[in-house]
Amino acid sequence: MSVSEPWVWLNGEWLLAASARVSPLSEGFMFGYGLFETLRLTKGRVGFVAAHHDRMNRSAGRVGLNLRSTANDWASVGGELARRNGQEDGVLKHVLFKDVTGVSELMTTRACPYSEQHYARGFAMKTKVDARPEGAAREKSLSYLDDWVARQRARAEGFDDALSVSATGEIYEGAATNVFAVIEGRLVTSPIEKHVIPGVARAQILARVRRESRVEALRDAEIDDVLLGADERALTLAELGGADEIFVTNAVLGVMPVSRIDGTHFPLRPHGIVPHLQRAFARWQSASV
Repeated sequence: MSVSEPWVWLNGEWLLAASARVSPLSEGFMFGYGLFETLRLTKGRVGFVAAHHDRMNRSAGRVGLNLRSTANDWASVGGELARRNGQEDGVLKHVLFKDVTGVSELMTTRACPYSEQHYARGFAMKTKVDARPEGAAREKSLSYLDDWVARQRARAEGFDDALSVSATGEIYEGAATNVFAVIEGRLVTSPIEKHVIPGVARAQILARVRRESRVEALRDAEIDDVLLGADERALTLAELGGADEIFVTNAVLGVMPVSRIDGTHFPLRPHGIVPHLQRAFARWQSASV
């Protein structure tokens, strides 16, 4: 149970949220000049913290922000925030933004928004056309209004997330998720050049399914037994119609089956590949803390 007045961590200080102050003149506030990461908290410990920190650090270098905190800082602060806020099984958010006097860092926690019912019924996705030209993968930027509005509109219509597609029906990503299909025993997901943010959960799944590392910890016998491999290639709505299973991922929800896209329903397979991936991902996340 979360506390009524939550704590936050701002530039090394522990503050009650109501007393934390950010200047309205900061470029982070005025222009969304900043980055964020959302990490899963399990029993007060932060999952995949090194991977999240590495992604933000690389993005910070590209956009001209200086990330001072370390992955160890995130782990220790996240655990203490979880304890103070009574959200040991929740979500940690780290925000790096341009402030009036330099660069600021903020960490907060919140409850996990996903319940067993979500996984039992699967996600419903509402398509939206993304007309932007192809380019490099996007950063996890604070200026993500288009995706946020798309997801809110989708939810208002009874969906769980928006699904970005091209005018010709090519799949990009969800507003807050990466998309996978299971086709003939292989995972297929769109490459990051297709407006796709390189999700931490996405990368963990691809690395293990492809057996990219010789490190034994990255191998999983259960997944080796059910999947032949994984491909990053163009994926279309038409292909999804013939897929064996569809699911979306992010570091907070893990592996979520998709049960509907617009008006098309996809039956969930309780003995399919997605349940194997859900169990495996939970193991990987627990082992990462």
